Amino acid sequence: AVSVTVSAGSAPVTVSPTSLSLSQSTTSGTVNITPAAGAAAGSYSVTVTATNGTTTRTATISVAIAAAAAAPSFTLSVSPASLNFASGSTAGQQALISLTNLVGNPGAVSVTVSAGSAPVTVSPTPLSLSQSTPSGTVTVTPTAGAASGTYSVTVTATNGTTTRTATISVVIAATDFQITASGPLSFAGGSTTGQQSTLSLTSIVGLTGTVSVSV
Repeated sequence: AVSVTVSAGSAPVTVSPTSLSLSQSTTSGTVNITPAAGAAAGSYSVTVTATNGTTTRTATISVAIAAAAAAPSFTLSVSPASLNFASGSTAGQQALISLTNLVGNPGAVSVTVSAGSAPVTVSPTPLSLSQSTPSGTVTVTPTAGAASGTYSVTVTATNGTTTRTATISVVIAATDFQITASGPLSFAGGSTTGQQSTLSLTSIVGLTGTVSVSV
């Protein structure tokens, strides 16, 4: 009878059975090798020793443990990152929300968009993105009478294990302008011939519609 022992040594594996008996009539047998939980990636050796008391032979089982696959992940981007509205405007603008730098399949990613204290409405929220549908659009609309200022709209995306956030800057500009008139105009004494002065709006900020000018 030949006694066979199998030693894992420093390899992060378990071996079963660790000993078995072979003979001329039973020349082979099997052992199961199982990596331990959290086993580090690398190449290892498992030593097999066979002896009948007078003769000893050894063999090696090479064990290669590959690095674990990276956990699914993603990052979040918003384009454009800033939306600019004229004061008094209630026309919506769109922002594209995208999952980027995808690693593996993150599954369904729920995206919520919160206006917080910003005087805007956002639609739709939430929306669902995935590896096959990595982007979607939301419409940001100022509310009637929204005060001028700079606000932040927060975008949060999560698949239950990974959470990412991004910000849309919302700028509502106060309406303002200046008016200039070309001149001076010089007339000869007794002249009844007219001359023109050009009236121009300048330093325009957030102006929509028309401006009524009286002279």
